[in-house]
Amino acid sequence: SCFHSGLLVYEKMGIKVNKLGSFISFQEKNDIENALRELSYSELLKYKDDEIDLTEDALSGALRYYAVGTLDAEEEKEKILRRYLKSAIITKKAFSNLIKEKTFSTVVLNHGIYVPQGTISKTAKLNNLNVVCYQPSYKTNCFTLSHDTTYHLTMMDEPVSYWENIEWNDKLNDRLTKYLYSRRFGKNDWEYYFRKPEFNIEEKFIKYGLDTRKPIVGMLTNIIWDALLTYPNNIFDNMLEWIFKTIDYFKSRPDLQLAIRVHPAEVNSDRISKQKVLDEIKKKFIDLPKNIIVIDSDDNLSTYAFADICDSIIIYSTKMGMEFSPLGIPVICAGESYVKNKGITFDPKNQIEYFNILKNLPMKKKLSDDIILRAKKYAYNFFFRRSIPISSITHKPHHWPPFTLDKNGFKQILDSKDKGLEQICNSIKSKKPFIFEDEKY
Repeated sequence: SCFHSGLLVYEKMGIKVNKLGSFISFQEKNDIENALRELSYSELLKYKDDEIDLTEDALSGALRYYAVGTLDAEEEKEKILRRYLKSAIITKKAFSNLIKEKTFSTVVLNHGIYVPQGTISKTAKLNNLNVVCYQPSYKTNCFTLSHDTTYHLTMMDEPVSYWENIEWNDKLNDRLTKYLYSRRFGKNDWEYYFRKPEFNIEEKFIKYGLDTRKPIVGMLTNIIWDALLTYPNNIFDNMLEWIFKTIDYFKSRPDLQLAIRVHPAEVNSDRISKQKVLDEIKKKFIDLPKNIIVIDSDDNLSTYAFADICDSIIIYSTKMGMEFSPLGIPVICAGESYVKNKGITFDPKNQIEYFNILKNLPMKKKLSDDIILRAKKYAYNFFFRRSIPISSITHKPHHWPPFTLDKNGFKQILDSKDKGLEQICNSIKSKKPFIFEDEKY
């Protein structure tokens, strides 16, 4: 579907389309297949290219295919992993042949992970080509871009100087407040995971046996398989280890209530998770104490309404941390969330620090005004400046791709009225950060 939507656009514009398959011979593909045929499953997992890590791309693709966090229980895991690895090796060879034959300075590709995008990104950088990765933002008609690698990684350590000196005023505050509130209903976003969100917290918590008069600590999970990348600073081996050890801790804290909110996209997205958080919790724990409850992914309870009554929120790598900090809700980052290390959240450097933070719960107070202001600036930077609007396209819900050229799109471009698209093009050419200083318009 991706290939044909792209072909439809470029061929109609009279632009030459190079197909990767045209840049690798039958013999080269045959040699790759023969070499892989001799490798066992364990050898596939340890496969080493002389120059770049292709196993990472192949394994993340296979995990996404199955929608699981590990391949251990999958009967056809060897066949699937072998095919993904074969595709990665073919991609690297074909793309290497392409850039030997034709001259390029820059590669622009979507998100920059999995096969083939991750492989192309790594191969391009190996050959000293500039790489730009793009991803649809949360906001409709907006995109987030980064140089060199996927934005999943660049957002972790980009300089705070990009946003901390924003001149804050009532206009920006009002704009951010209205947008963050709109996210409860998904009115201004590409995707929304609820059909009818439920905001009646009291009724839900009575159902689960929680007492809103006692401290409640919220725990927000991610989809187990989604964007499984190697983050060098993770203090837990994976999300499930974090969940299990946190549950073990709260079993010894009957004075606190832990409410685990499983990500609704486990079941409310185009890729239903095969490995689910609640199932894994049930495998690990026969029974949970009364002070620990799990709100499953198919529950329509609004995560925003849920967070409103929490003393504090613990996250792994969800982006929602940047939405709660501006509201004054203390957020503890146990994984590699974008909001981490921004002077906004509690950021333990190891498990000892993490559990020491938990020992000090409940927080019993909101964040300070200074931290809330800093959190607002970061959220504004992420949702408005790093999410670059393209006005020459129009949103097409339930369609792939989910947008099309606006009826006045070409005129906007030719008249230099699509300021976001101009910013993107200028940043690609100049290698400057993809920051749209939205507040100036």
